[in-house]
Amino acid sequence: MMPTVSVNNLSKTYDGKKEAVKSVSFDIEAGQKFGLLGPNGSGKTTVLHCLSGLVKPDKGSSVKVLNQDPWQNPSLLNDIGIHLQTAQLPSRIKVKEALDLFLSLYPKTNPISPLVEALGLDKHFNTYFGRLSGGYQQKLLFVLALTGQHKVLFLDEFTNALDPLARRTALEVLEKYEGTIILTTHLVEEIQSLCDTVVFLDEGQLITLGSPTQLIATHAPTQTIQVRYIQSNKTRDIFQTTLTEIPGVEKCLLEEENITIYAHAQALGAIINVIQQNDSHHEIVIRQPSLADVWFAVTGKQFAGKAKPID
Repeated sequence: MMPTVSVNNLSKTYDGKKEAVKSVSFDIEAGQKFGLLGPNGSGKTTVLHCLSGLVKPDKGSSVKVLNQDPWQNPSLLNDIGIHLQTAQLPSRIKVKEALDLFLSLYPKTNPISPLVEALGLDKHFNTYFGRLSGGYQQKLLFVLALTGQHKVLFLDEFTNALDPLARRTALEVLEKYEGTIILTTHLVEEIQSLCDTVVFLDEGQLITLGSPTQLIATHAPTQTIQVRYIQSNKTRDIFQTTLTEIPGVEKCLLEEENITIYAHAQALGAIINVIQQNDSHHEIVIRQPSLADVWFAVTGKQFAGKAKPID
């Protein structure tokens, strides 16, 4: 079966100098939720723009969406939905007018009323787009991207200006979406919870690709267990030595009243047993590895993606 999206040696240079994307290749199957993860300036938005037909790739690049070149086939827009990070509507169009307009554009539409109400847009039907807050503008643009029953949905930093509740609502809607989703984000928790396949982009290059589970198991399998300990230093040292001898424990670090244990998942049961046998601990915090740990493992850089709601 042909992939829904096929990308081979995708490159894009701006002004003849700035190479935003460098020979990126991947395939996306029908129904996949595919995430492009990277910091600002990594090239992920340029990749999405090339896939959606908004930007022409460099010569030698091959991009196929639904077996068509998006740059040469404008009719492909009938089968794709797009939410752009910098999209705008006419400032004097009202929320209800924009919704009605987009509903009239497609022969098959999605039932958007529940989403409109969940995001609170029904309370702003008569508000002009230009008078909406940044957060409500993003809510409306997100709903408009979901209006038609699209085979492929492109989302560029779609939760950027959303408050936590709206962000959760948007993710829940996308989890149930039956088409193919291709999204960009710099938020690790967002892509890890939603996407079944992730591409890491850094400085325009594809660093690694796989499912979140695969990437974590391969590059960052170590869990962190922090124990707050309230006994004497001597007793704590013995406790640390016992933990260090457990197979799968990489290291234990002492810091004031805390012991931090770095270990693989298979060692967790034995670690908990040792801790429970010793009644001198106050609390235990277990941190599972995330795609941020994978990013550090493969790039050597800290990943600093944070959500920034806008009122």
